[in-house]
Amino acid sequence: MIEPLVSIIVPIYKVEPYLRRCLDSIVNQTYTNLEIILVDDGSPDDCPQICDEYAAKDIRITVIHKDNGGLSDARNTGTLIAKGDYIYYIDSDDELPLDSISIMINQLQKSPETEVIIGKMYCPDDEDMYKGQLFDSTYIFNNNRDLRAHFLGPQNKLPVNACNKLVSRKFLLENNIFFKKGIIHEDNLWMFLVVQKAKYVICINQNTYIRYLNPGSIMTASSDEKRNESWGIILKEIFNNIDSVLFKKQFLKYFNQYNELLPHITEIQKKIYREVWQGIIDCARRNRQPLLATSLIFHKFFYRALKGHGTGFAIWFLLTKIP
Repeated sequence: MIEPLVSIIVPIYKVEPYLRRCLDSIVNQTYTNLEIILVDDGSPDDCPQICDEYAAKDIRITVIHKDNGGLSDARNTGTLIAKGDYIYYIDSDDELPLDSISIMINQLQKSPETEVIIGKMYCPDDEDMYKGQLFDSTYIFNNNRDLRAHFLGPQNKLPVNACNKLVSRKFLLENNIFFKKGIIHEDNLWMFLVVQKAKYVICINQNTYIRYLNPGSIMTASSDEKRNESWGIILKEIFNNIDSVLFKKQFLKYFNQYNELLPHITEIQKKIYREVWQGIIDCARRNRQPLLATSLIFHKFFYRALKGHGTGFAIWFLLTKIP
């Protein structure tokens, strides 16, 4: 049986206390046909030396030393040089159970048409963290519409994390799915784009990733201001990519998110959120929803006077009650 090459991409920045734990869990995987790409993103500690040390001992390891460009840039750099049939992202302060890749490859051998395989995550620091995003048994999506419907629904169990997913490299490159640079929450946009294009996704009921809560991580240390700014950029991209398949569910999900964020934006962030709003209008028009576009325009101009009453109801009605 052919064993596909798996490219494991590890972005590395200021994780010296955790890096050896992560790398040991990768090089000791029971599945050995691996290409291990370590992307040193200009780390100022001893991480670059640790990367070179491991590369000297394992010919499967390639090290890239680059100027700091952020997590998205590091992942994209690794993806572009990867040669594997499948790509697997791992954060450098986490680790893998030693049979993680074997478990995923075994499932892949049964369903070679699979574009994405998703395993369970386990967090020793908070055992309840991922309970809401776990299937009780192996679950297969074999068409794009069902995948989208689940992802958009209130009971969605598909984690947005880019980590812990074995993804076809051909699928990513053909659909030009990369990470948006310069933002946090980039996984949310990445997963949205994956769901827009994927047709065959399998969720397996086995732990294949161990995530640790590192107080120095990007997500932990980021401010509300950075989060709101990033979400403005993400929503702009999302509304540019919403299409006719389950249009109303997609639109309502992200329009509601826009409304939740709007009261918290700063003066500096108003520009990007004005661009998001224009994207929302353009999205409705592009998908041939003239009544929705008109209601949105009324909603914007009369929101303060009516406090959303009437105009907000009209938008909800058009998106939920009219076929």
